[in-house]
Amino acid sequence: MDWNSFFSTVSQASASMIGVLLAFLVSRIISESSDYDRLEYDGQALIDESADLKTRIESMNFDWHDKRIYEEYDFDEARADLISLDNTSDEVKIDFLKRVLPRIYYPENFVRSLNIKINAAVKASQQSARQSSTAIGISAFQIPARVLMPPNTMLLQRLREFEDGFEDITFRVQSVIRRHKSLRRALQRNIIDMNGLSRSLLLLAPVVLLTVIYPLHFLPVPTGHAPSMTTNYAVILDLVLSIKGFFLIALSFLSVGLLVFLSFFCRRHVSVYHARIRAINDYYVQASWYSDRIGECNPFMLNPVDPFGSEAMPK
Repeated sequence: MDWNSFFSTVSQASASMIGVLLAFLVSRIISESSDYDRLEYDGQALIDESADLKTRIESMNFDWHDKRIYEEYDFDEARADLISLDNTSDEVKIDFLKRVLPRIYYPENFVRSLNIKINAAVKASQQSARQSSTAIGISAFQIPARVLMPPNTMLLQRLREFEDGFEDITFRVQSVIRRHKSLRRALQRNIIDMNGLSRSLLLLAPVVLLTVIYPLHFLPVPTGHAPSMTTNYAVILDLVLSIKGFFLIALSFLSVGLLVFLSFFCRRHVSVYHARIRAINDYYVQASWYSDRIGECNPFMLNPVDPFGSEAMPK
């Protein structure tokens, strides 16, 4: 048997098959890298848009809007409700404000003012009861006349423009959240692909050493000599210190180093994807990050339950 031809053929055939497989893996890495650049660009654009929406919401004067709505409401018509709110908790009063003034964004800011109106209504009711028990009759001149003020159309228009502006921002936030979720799913798919590529490259390292590099150390095989594996340290040291051993070791480091470098290149992308997904989960898909009133004040806001929230993040 011609051992020289055998080992040479085994090494060359293995190198050819590994080269084809490596070329496929490298093409996938190049494709994933271009996708990485695109996702990074899209992700940064979404972050900038999210930050702009958050800034616009923070610049809106909700106090002015709520105060105008509160002052325009006629609490005299709800005197009986005010009296019934006496000695009730703040939560009950906030629910009352939400019911009678649904356009107010922060009803909890008016609990103190509502308490003043409640106390005034209770005192007026008690005083009216005392007067009715002592008075024989009531003159028409004793009935206080209510002055009906015409609605301030300009103020109403400004309030409506404020609410329309907030609603428009809310729908834009909804759209951005959807796109962040879509980006998150794309990142998760890329994490799975990159992890597979990284593992495949690392698995190729021992295959290269055993099927390409190791058969070469037997060459050349003397005629009539059957090659065999040895554990003799002197023979191994002699091979390592030879010219053939030097080139085989250099080839081994070069091949394994290239595979390890490509594997860590994939892992670096995976770490960036994980960081981006954590930022998306912690901030950009949470409506409360933009404003604590978005989901509550917009009846058209989608269900806050994330249908993709149960997806396990790839390792």
